[in-house]
Amino acid sequence: MRVIRANSEVIDLGVTEAMPTIGLVDYSRRETDDFGVTTVVERGFARRMSVRLIAPFAEVDALQRNLANLRAQAVQWVADERFDWLNFQGFYKDFEIDLALPPVSYCTLSVEGLTASEPFADPGGDPAPSGLASSLQLLQPVPVVGAELVAASVPETDYPEWAVGDTYPLGAHVIKAATHRIYESVVPGNLGDDPAAASGKWLDIGPTNRWAMFDEALGSATSAANQISVTIAAGVINAVALLDVHAATVRVQAGAYDRTTAPNESGTVTFLDLPSTGGQVTVTIAGPGIVEVGTLLVGDLVGLGSTTDSPKAAIDDYSRKEADEFGEVIVVERAWAKRMTARAMIRTDAIDVVAGRIAAVRARPALWIGKDGLESLTIYGFFKDFSIEVDATVSRLSLSIEGLSTAGKVEPLGAAVDWPDIADPDGTKPEENATVGAPPGTPVGDGNAQDAMDALKALASTTTAADIVEGAKSLVERQRNNLLATYNMQILAEERKDRWERLTHLDGSEIGTRVRQEINERTEQGEALIEMLTSIEATATDGIDAAMAAIELEQVVRASADSAETAARELAISLFQSDVGGLVSDLQAAIVSEASTRADADSAEADLRQALAATLDGAVNDLNAAILVEQNARVTADEAEATARAALAATLSGGIADVSALVLEEQTARVSEDEALASQLFALETTFEGQTAEIVILAESVDGLFLRYGVKLDSNGHVIGFLANNDGVEGGFDFVADYFRVWDAAGTFSQAVFEIDGDTVKMPNVEVDRLKAGSGNSAQFAAVAASTPVPGAGMGTKLTVLTRTVTLLAPGSIQALAALAISYAGSVSNSNLTLRIGGVQVFSVGGATSEISAVLAGSNTLAAGTYSVEVAFEGPSNMTIIGRNLATTIVYS
Repeated sequence: MRVIRANSEVIDLGVTEAMPTIGLVDYSRRETDDFGVTTVVERGFARRMSVRLIAPFAEVDALQRNLANLRAQAVQWVADERFDWLNFQGFYKDFEIDLALPPVSYCTLSVEGLTASEPFADPGGDPAPSGLASSLQLLQPVPVVGAELVAASVPETDYPEWAVGDTYPLGAHVIKAATHRIYESVVPGNLGDDPAAASGKWLDIGPTNRWAMFDEALGSATSAANQISVTIAAGVINAVALLDVHAATVRVQAGAYDRTTAPNESGTVTFLDLPSTGGQVTVTIAGPGIVEVGTLLVGDLVGLGSTTDSPKAAIDDYSRKEADEFGEVIVVERAWAKRMTARAMIRTDAIDVVAGRIAAVRARPALWIGKDGLESLTIYGFFKDFSIEVDATVSRLSLSIEGLSTAGKVEPLGAAVDWPDIADPDGTKPEENATVGAPPGTPVGDGNAQDAMDALKALASTTTAADIVEGAKSLVERQRNNLLATYNMQILAEERKDRWERLTHLDGSEIGTRVRQEINERTEQGEALIEMLTSIEATATDGIDAAMAAIELEQVVRASADSAETAARELAISLFQSDVGGLVSDLQAAIVSEASTRADADSAEADLRQALAATLDGAVNDLNAAILVEQNARVTADEAEATARAALAATLSGGIADVSALVLEEQTARVSEDEALASQLFALETTFEGQTAEIVILAESVDGLFLRYGVKLDSNGHVIGFLANNDGVEGGFDFVADYFRVWDAAGTFSQAVFEIDGDTVKMPNVEVDRLKAGSGNSAQFAAVAASTPVPGAGMGTKLTVLTRTVTLLAPGSIQALAALAISYAGSVSNSNLTLRIGGVQVFSVGGATSEISAVLAGSNTLAAGTYSVEVAFEGPSNMTIIGRNLATTIVYS
């Protein structure tokens, strides 16, 4: 975090320790009265951010001086120069330095920017994190006030158009097409006064029927028989929403887009899938009888992030419910408005976009959608507050929304009506802008105003002696109660002082010591017992800090006719407590040692447990460190066992973070008549802010036969590792990994032997001499050979000289290749060689030949099953097959 002054001087304030938070200060005036009527005046806004800085303990004074020097200067505050909302001009509002334990302290700083009112240029895009879509959305309405309404089926003929030359009686109604409002005359003989001016002679009673749906208010509505149709050209829009609809269907048409739907039970209809268009949009509301629409919104639908946690929905009730002193309840029903709070995740690079979108509608009602289709989370109104916690990649938006009530319109504050402009046709307006009291003879109850004043004056002058006495008694009682309360407070303070004296003093002394020793010996019911307790203690306090150190030793020896037993426990502890400004810190250090032995007719056992611990319970953080060692040795008539366990742990929790680290080691050796076991377990674990990483190593030997060794690496549930097993007959390794890499001896080159991609194993750059493959979309190679001579048995007698059985696990092709060596004795004769696959001849060669070798090849596509591949020979007895081989290949479809 740094500051850039007007003279370009840069002041480094420190490193940001926690997530900065941004928000907005809205200077717009938005007031909702007791009846739920909201009045709005749009003004500027200021950016706001809050950061927590790490400050070296030695630089705290300099930091305070720097901030004090900036107290009345508008400077550039830069928490992150990538973002406008973390890099702006303004003043710091407040800061506080937390002087934590050395070597660091912390500074919480709040900054407010200069007032801004510039329009926001939205770059577009969805701010939700990668892979998610915004479920929290904002419909920014485009005002429809004049030329934006291209056509409407509802005429604007509610009342006659006001004419400057006409005289209007009290109660007359007129409209003005220029303002699309209805006015009522509040004086008789109303001539020449423009209803839209501040004459005081006309009352604005609402929008005309045609324009009621566009008046940015809940409670007014446009109505017509059977159908309302409007065509709007309001620039580029991509969403339409209608509220308080009483009709059967709503249809929206925009270019090729044409969709019709029915309103929900609350009369809400949204069209959030409208393609972005700059043309005209036609909306048609239809149904039997009178159809009605309260609010019609068109505009730009933008995302505000992916909703997290649980959004909360509620209402604000403006009804009056009061109980008088007799318990009678007075209820006056008034308007109500919806409200909601929601949290959303956004990409950190989109924080300026989200903040700008919200700031752009700070003084205009908009449609906020926490979840599309859920009425309680669809609110037409204003944001009350928002903040964004900025993190490295994903930030968190918190948003609070207040809806408009159904009480009336949102209307800008107009100019006040000047006193001279108020008409006085009867001559009764008070002079000098003030009332002059009730005229003589004004009726009041059964008399007049003068009679009432005389009676009040007489009543005020009547005070009896009994009244004076009762008043004095009441005054004395009040004074007595005050004195009792003061006395009780003094007694309570004395009791607190006594408790402090007992806790921090010994016999009235600020520093105390204590030595105690107890010895107990007894023999009863065949048992001898000796118990000894020894303790020493020292304490000290100065009224702010308190310290205590103690050592305690307990020893027990017990013997009987059946067993002998010993136990010893030793505790050494130091404590220190500090109270500075109500912030209490407790520091403790302790060593505990426990040992026991026991022997009887069947077994002997020894146990040892030692623990070292140090803790700090502070106002901000709690820190703990501990070492634990446990050892046990035990023998019985048929078993011997020894175990050892050691653990080292350190934890920190509180305002900085929640962090822990653990080292654990366990060893076991056990033998019995039918078992021998040796095992060792080693574990390392760290936890930081809910993120846990762990390494576990296991080694085990059982019965001189079975060995097991494994390693597990677990990072927040993502586990890799291996397990090696050997039972004396079979051994192997099981691996869990995303890749398996081998390095050359020089350590300069690595190659992944194989990688797993879903259910596929990939092996890059593989050179194979011999490959045998089983099921799957791969080949299966196999070969068979023979060298025993097979002489011919004459033409017509086929002899099988080579055969192989092949199994297809799925439909596929069996391919075969055979090679034969032939010898002759005498003249050349006819012969025939055939290759058959699955009983089908796929290759044949024959005739009179003197060739001394032959090659047969063929294939057959078959269903899953087991098939025979055969090589057959048919020839005279002077022809002999002296050598042959057969190779088969499977290719699955």
